[in-house]
Order: sequence, then C-alpha cells, then structure tokens
Amino acid sequence: MTAGDTGSRPGFELGRVHLGWQYALAQPDPGPPPRRPVPPEPEQLNPGWLSAQRREERLLSRYWRLAAAVCLIALTLVLAVGLTGLAGPWLATCSAAVLAGLAARCGLMVWRGRQQLRATIATEERRIAAARGAQERRLTGRLGDHARLFRDWQAQQQAFARQALWYPVTLPDRIDRVDVVGGTLAGWSALLTTIAAARLAAGGEVTLLDLSGGAAGRDLAALAADLGVPPLVWVLPGDLPRLDLGVGMPTGPLARSATRARTSGAACSPPPSWSASPACTGAVSPTGW
Repeated sequence: MTAGDTGSRPGFELGRVHLGWQYALAQPDPGPPPRRPVPPEPEQLNPGWLSAQRREERLLSRYWRLAAAVCLIALTLVLAVGLTGLAGPWLATCSAAVLAGLAARCGLMVWRGRQQLRATIATEERRIAAARGAQERRLTGRLGDHARLFRDWQAQQQAFARQALWYPVTLPDRIDRVDVVGGTLAGWSALLTTIAAARLAAGGEVTLLDLSGGAAGRDLAALAADLGVPPLVWVLPGDLPRLDLGVGMPTGPLARSATRARTSGAACSPPPSWSASPACTGAVSPTGW
C-alpha cells in the first residue's frame, strides 16, 4: 500500500515508527477573560454639604440682617419725626445719617457673607471638576490596560482552542524495529493499523506479510481503502504465481524476514477459536511488492 497522492501530513515523520498517541496540552487554559474595570462613582457636589453651607451662612448673617432691619425702621421713624417738626432739623439729620450708616454697614456684612458663600461653592465645584477629570484619566488608562489584556487573553484562548490535543508517540532515534511477543489477533491488528496508518499518512509505503492465519491486516486494508489508498492484496496459495515478494527489498532484511517467518510459524498459528484462512498480503506499490 502507498499513500501516493495523500501527501505528508503534520504530526507524522517519514522514517519514524509511530506507536500511538499521547494527550498533552502545549498551551495551558488561559482561564476566564479579564474583568472590565468598573467606573467609580463620579465626583459631584454634595447636596448635604451645600445645604449646610447655606444654613451656616444664614446663621452668621442673621444678626447683621436683624441689625439692618432695626436701623432702617429707626431711620424711618427719625425721618418721620423730623418731617413733623417734633425734633430739630440738626438732630434729625444727624440721627438719620448715623442710622443710614449703620444700616449700610449691616447690609455690607450680609453681602460679604453671601459673596463668601458663592466663592466657597465655586471652589468646591472646581475641586470636583478636577477630581472628575482625574477619575476619567485613570479610567481611560485602566480601560486601555484592559483592552491590551483582553487581546492577549483572546490570542491565548484562540491558541488554546486551536491546539492539537493528541501527539504521536515515536520510537527513539536509531531504533526502527519493533518485536512483539505474544498477544492476540485483535492486538496485532490494532498495532499494525496504528504503525502503518501513520506511515501512509506521512506519504510512505507499507508492506505487510500476514502469516497469522487470521487476517491480522484486514483492518489496515479496510482503513487504507477508506482513505483512498487501495491496497494490493494477494491470498496464498492462489495468488502464488504472481507473487513478487522481495522485489526491490535488500537481501539482509529479506533473509531475516524469511527466517523469522519459518521459525515462528508454529507460534503464530491461530488458537482453536480462530477461523483459519489463507495469508493476506498487501503490496507497497501499485505494481506489486
């Protein structure tokens, strides 16, 4: 049997004996994706603080407002007394001037208190705006870091999802032969199919001389046919006239194969439960083997 048009596939090396597969994770699981940073509560003007500032301003300026109201009332009375002639003009004028000055002084203090409240509120608003800008800059930096981490995680997740989970197990270097002692027909068939299928997948050729009497290569022949690599099969003794086993095979391996086939004939004879059948042989090349 020959792979011919199948070409070499990744994972198999021509010239190496593949005995099976092993499970291995080359790329570890990256785990859950990184969590997106949660924006903090934005800084804002505290309504409680604002109410407290206004209440304090009213408490501090209430005496000045009361004094200004008393002065205005007294000024009104003085002007009324002066206009009616109950007090002298000079006394009324002096009293009105003093009361007007006191009322103006009280009003000025009330105005200064309100201006100070506005300045305090404006300062707090500027502080809040600066804090909010700092929050936004920190959030922007954290979002940038999260985007970078997420891209890295996504690449690792894709590599983890695409990676191969099973890798071929091969013989060590400088070892190209496997001797199997004992076993069952099913075990021989599985081992032959595993080794030969890997070689066919790598674009190589396989020659199988089945002397088991139980058609141990039947599964391999069926698999090769399913893969589009039709095997050449000879059943002995009927196909003996066109049998060309050994053509192109080196003398040493051919002699060893013939000797082992002769000396192990008794050991390979099937148990009583097996149905004896002629030996099934598969050719390496389309022209024969």
